[in-house]
Formats: sequence, structure tokens, C-alpha cells
Amino acid sequence: MKNQVEAFVASVLALLISGLAVAQDRAPLVCSTTALKTRVVPGEWVILRYSVRNPGTAPVFLAGEGPWGVVRIWKRVGGGEWRTSAGWPPDGIPVGDPKFYEFKPGEEHTEMRLVMQGMEDTLGVHGVQVRIQYYRWPYPVKPPAGAWGGILECTPAQIEVVEPTGVDAEAFKALGPFPLSSDKVALARSYPTSSYTGYAFLGSFGAVGVIPVEAVLGRESGARRLATCRESDRPHVERSIRRLREDAEVMLSALDAFLGAHPDFPLAPRLRAKKAGLLAYFERYEEARVLAKKALAEEENPRWHKEGRRFLDLLVEKGYLKPE
Repeated sequence: MKNQVEAFVASVLALLISGLAVAQDRAPLVCSTTALKTRVVPGEWVILRYSVRNPGTAPVFLAGEGPWGVVRIWKRVGGGEWRTSAGWPPDGIPVGDPKFYEFKPGEEHTEMRLVMQGMEDTLGVHGVQVRIQYYRWPYPVKPPAGAWGGILECTPAQIEVVEPTGVDAEAFKALGPFPLSSDKVALARSYPTSSYTGYAFLGSFGAVGVIPVEAVLGRESGARRLATCRESDRPHVERSIRRLREDAEVMLSALDAFLGAHPDFPLAPRLRAKKAGLLAYFERYEEARVLAKKALAEEENPRWHKEGRRFLDLLVEKGYLKPE
């Protein structure tokens, strides 16, 4: 009888310990995935917003200096299996002496990311999900009490891939199943109001780089090259500057057309920031300031807030604008 009681107590303790281990392993953070455009055409990129929040009453310690681990995008075509892409490592992974980020109760962090759709050949409803792997770090050093590591699965989002119509169908037919892999200037010149064109503007584009300050610096760099080049190189430098200016003119015209046709484009503030850079490229500084301030007021990404302020500060610093 005594042996039976001991066995029963041992089994109960084992169940309790097992339950405690599961409870400790359960993610203390919650995460959601949102597609900012739920209806897209084949070849269009997907704009994702994902948010991580600490819903508890106690802080959560994570490895590194920031709230993010390795972010992976998972996709499911129709009702098929989930498949993953390569992951993006976080900034601030500790090296040497460990550092930990304290995720305070109620604290929330949000990021946005553009991802290639990967569903170009299949119309219908598909799934997209963010999963974040947090490190159990560092291996030989004991982390602070309560430090958590594991995989955080965000609630998935759905997108519907629909048949392209109108100008999107024209661009898709002319440029193939991956229109955003084609020449950006040709895309903007021929199909400025296409859904595809807005995404082409988000990367580097001729005279205008990814961020608006590059437009001003690019113009100044071209002027310096022209002023200091050898006479034999002058025709080549002049052609290069002329080509960049022509690309910038195409982009400025196409941006106006695209923003007019797609006023609800989720990343419109970023396009307005790019347009502000183009206006400065053409020395339309007051217009550039007004538009950059509008883009700043609408932008939700901290990195682009920083770039917008840097652009305005640069115009003042170089004497193109007077301080406000």
C-alpha cells in the first residue's frame, strides 16, 4: 500500500512539474501579423505590419539590446503547408558580456516590412504569418531570472490574389510575372498609375536613392564631378548627369500620377518623402519642405521619421532653406 501511495504521489509530482515546464515555455509575449493590402494582383509585393506586445504585469527579458529576434515570414498558398523564407537577424545581438532587453508590461513594438508575394501563379486566398525566434542567450552564461527564449508565432493574416485588370493587366502582360524585377524607369514611364509602380519608387531610383537626402547629395556630387573632371572626361560626365536628371523627371511625373490614382496606398507617406527629395533635386526647396513635413506627420516608422528630419535639417544646414 505504501509503495502504491508513493508511486501515486510521484506521478502527481511529475504531472505538476510537467505542467509547470509547459507554463514556463509558453510565450509571455503576443504578436499579430497584418497585411496592409488584403487584395493584391499577381507579382505585387505584400506590405506587412507586425506588432509584439507584453500583455502581462511583469517585465520580460530578451537576449540582445532590442525587442526583436530573428524574424521569418511564413506563407501558405491556399490551404497548403506553411513554408518559410530566410530570416532577418535582429540588431544588437550580444557579443561577449551578455546584454538583455527588458520588455516592460504593456510595452508594444511595431515594424513594417515589404515581402515578395511568392504566390504569383495562384489566384485565391493565401496566408502570411510572422514568426520570431528569440535566442536563449548566452549559452555558457546564466541569463537573468525569467529571461525567455523561444519561437513567438504571430496571428496570421490573409491576402487574396486577384486577376489584374486595366493598367495592371497591361503591365503584367508586357513585363511578365515579375514586373517589379523589370527596369524601374521603363515601368514608371509606361505605367505610372499601375499598382506595381508604387513599389518601384520605394527602392533606389536613378538620381534619387532610397532616402530623400540622397537626391540633394547626388545632385551636388554630379556638380563636383563636372567641375573637377578632366576635359576629356567631360562629355561622359555630362551624359551621366543628363541621364540622372531625365530619370528624376520621369519619377517626379510618375509619382504625381501614382499618388493621384492611389491616395490610399499604405506607404504613401514614404512616397511623399521621396517626392520631397526630387523637388529638392530640382531646387524647389519650399515645396520640398511642405511635402516633407506632411510625410513626417503621416509616417509611422521611426526610421523614416529620422530620415525625414535629417532631410529638412540638411536643407537648412546647406542654406537652401531658412530655419523655421
